[in-house]
Amino acid sequence: MRGKRETRGMMDSGANISIARRELAEKMGVKIIEYEEAVSIQFGKEGARSEAIGYANFGELIGDIAIVNDASDTLIHIKTFTDKGMRVVFDRDIVQIVDEEGITVIEGKCDESQLYYIDIEEAMKISIEYEKRKRKREETNVREENRQERDETKSKVYTNVVEKEYARKRQKGIAVVVESDYESEEEEEDNKNDR
Repeated sequence: MRGKRETRGMMDSGANISIARRELAEKMGVKIIEYEEAVSIQFGKEGARSEAIGYANFGELIGDIAIVNDASDTLIHIKTFTDKGMRVVFDRDIVQIVDEEGITVIEGKCDESQLYYIDIEEAMKISIEYEKRKRKREETNVREENRQERDETKSKVYTNVVEKEYARKRQKGIAVVVESDYESEEEEEDNKNDR
C-alpha cells in the first residue's frame, strides 16, 4: 500500500459517513470542529456504538470526516466521491477515483487484508490541484456561456438592424431582396411562365 498506515483510509461502501481518529486530523493539521454534545454512531446493522466528538475537513475531495476517538480504522464513505460526480472503480489490486473527465485523481491499493485503502495525505495534496482544475473548468464554462450569450445578442441586434433597414427601404419603395423572399419571387415568376 502506498502511503503510511497511519494516514490511510479504508474505502467503505457500507458506511454512510467517513470516520477517523483525532490523531489523523492532528497529523494532517486540520482543525477539529467539536460538537456541543457527542453524536452516537453505530457500526454495522447491530454492531457496536461509538461517539463522534466532532468533525474535520480534509479538503475538497474527501470533505468532512467525523472524529471518533475509539475508531479502529479510518473509513472513507464511497458516496463522498460519487456525490461529486466521480466514479469509484474497484479492480483486483487497486481502487481508483475517477473524475467527470475520466481522469484518475486518486488511486489506492488492496492490501493483504483484502481491503482497499487510499492515502489520506496524498488525497489532501491532490485536493489542492483538483480544486484548481475544478475552478479553471468552471471559469472556462462561464466564459463560454458569456461568449455564447454575446454572440446571441450580436445576432439579435444584427437581425433587428437588418429588419429595420429593410422596413425603411420598403417604405421608400426601394426593392429589397431577402434570400427567402427571392426564392418565393422566383417561384412566382416560374408559375407565371407556366401559365
